[in-house]
Amino acid sequence: MTLLIKGAGFREGYVRISGPGDGILKMLEFGRLGVLRGRPYEGDTGNREAVFDIIAGICRLEVAGGQAFDQVGGRSNPFSAGPTLICLPPGTRYRYAELPLPQAECVPARSSPMSC
Repeated sequence: MTLLIKGAGFREGYVRISGPGDGILKMLEFGRLGVLRGRPYEGDTGNREAVFDIIAGICRLEVAGGQAFDQVGGRSNPFSAGPTLICLPPGTRYRYAELPLPQAECVPARSSPMSC
C-alpha cells in the first residue's frame, strides 16, 4: 500500500483526490476545489462537515442564510504566509467566488458524519 497520492493539477470545480474506499482513508475525503474569476462554484456540504484551506488567491464565500465573507485568503502561494481555513457544518449550501488574483484554489477535507 502506498501513502503517496498525487493530485492531477489544477482543474475547475471539485475534484476528489482520495477518500473512503481508496485504501487507508476510512473517515476523511480530500479533494480540490478550483475556482476561476467570473465562474463561482456552488456546493453543499451534505451530511458531512467540510474544511476549506485557501491555498492561493482571494475568495468571497457566501453561505446560505445571507452571510458573506469577503477577502478570504490572500496569499500568493502556499509558502508565502500561514493558511486560511474555513469550516462549514453539515447541511450548508455555499458559494465560492474568486477575487482579483489569477486563480484561487480551495482544498476541502470532508469528514464522515461520525466525526466530532
